[in-house]
Formats: sequence, C-alpha cells, structure tokens
Amino acid sequence: MRKNYIIFNNFNTMDYFLIEDLQEVPTAEEKVDFIEIDGRDGYLTQSQDALKPIDYEVQLNLYSKDDIQKVKNTFRGSGKLILSNDKNKFYNARVVNTITFKRASFQYYTCVVCFKLQPYAYEVQSKTITIDATQTTKQYTFKNSTNTTCEPTITLEGTGNCILTIGTKQINITDIQNSITLNFAMQEAYKGTANMNTHVSGEFPKLKVGNTTIKWNGSGVTKIIINPNYRWQ
Repeated sequence: MRKNYIIFNNFNTMDYFLIEDLQEVPTAEEKVDFIEIDGRDGYLTQSQDALKPIDYEVQLNLYSKDDIQKVKNTFRGSGKLILSNDKNKFYNARVVNTITFKRASFQYYTCVVCFKLQPYAYEVQSKTITIDATQTTKQYTFKNSTNTTCEPTITLEGTGNCILTIGTKQINITDIQNSITLNFAMQEAYKGTANMNTHVSGEFPKLKVGNTTIKWNGSGVTKIIINPNYRWQ
C-alpha cells in the first residue's frame, strides 16, 4: 500500500505523520467578472486573464503528543509544497490557518493544515535547454507539452546587439557584455544583480502550448540558455 506524504520546505512527513487521504489539487478557477445588463437575459462575462489561488487542506495524524511542536515548527509561512500523488511537481504555497490539535485516542492527535496555493504547479527537476547560437539557421523550435503557457528565463551569452524573436514578438537587446538574462515571469532583464532593463525593449510573451519558433540575429551571441519554467494547471 502506498504511503501518502507531503514535503513542505524540504520537510517530509513520511517518517513522522500519517496522512490517510491525500486529495488531488483542483484546477484553479479563472477570474471572471459577470455583467448583467438591463433588458437582456442572463449575463455577459469578462475574463481578467488571471487565475485565483487554490485552497487545499491536509489532515495529519500524529503518533504522539511530542509531535505537536514539530507540526508548529514546520507548517508556517511560505514555501514549496510537493504531494506524493504528483511528486514530480511542486506548488508555491502558504500556510494560512492557525493549526489546532484534537485528541483522536489516548496517544494519537490529529490536525488540519490549510494551504493557499498559487494556481500553477511547476517541475521539481527543471531541465535547461542550451543552444549553440552560432549555428547557421539561427532558430530553435521550443516545445511546450504542458496544458498551459509558460514564462521562461532566457540567458544570452556573448557580446554586442541582438534581436530575439519569440513567435511573432521581437525583443531588441543592445550592448550585451558577456551575458544578459531575460526573466519573462518578472518582465525584467538583468546580469547577476545588475538591472539591465535599459538594454532591452519589446514584449516578453508567454509561450503557448505546442511549438514556438525562437529566432535571433547578432554575430556576437554565442550561446542561449533557456529555463522553460514549465507549469501546469
């Protein structure tokens, strides 16, 4: 029989607590405004192009009263949450309840931990893609096999100027000195801790499900490293 467990901020419950029932994480709900108009049946909808956070609960069964302090020490604040029923992905999560403990028997106690999850799950073991930017074709087909868009981090190594084309969107990059990183989730450009936004213009698009062609020009760029940041709803 498979033993359920969760890992929160690198703490694995397997050796300490019993989890009898570990639910699947529901799909995040879309943020939608419902608009009712006088004289018209029903309603209209307007999407905010965003998802709501997910409420998720886990009941822990404690083997002894001594484990109460361990729960208090572990389940607080924010961190990465991995579930044994989908152990190759993690959620960014926050504990949002005051945890209370109930005596289940003379020795055992139970408690419920309430998490608020960000709406996407991410790969636990993220794989980077390294491209030789000196190749003749100067293009690469990026494959997104998840069920939603992704927001990669792309690092260009080399010198000089470059036009990076993601699908139909162009990003103009000037005066690259050894490297520059484009963070699509943050919509920021940097080199180490140095802000490089003044060297970049253009839109950082989300990469759709399926194939996206990435092209570049600029003879000084020698390598492109992509961290896809694949995610799932």
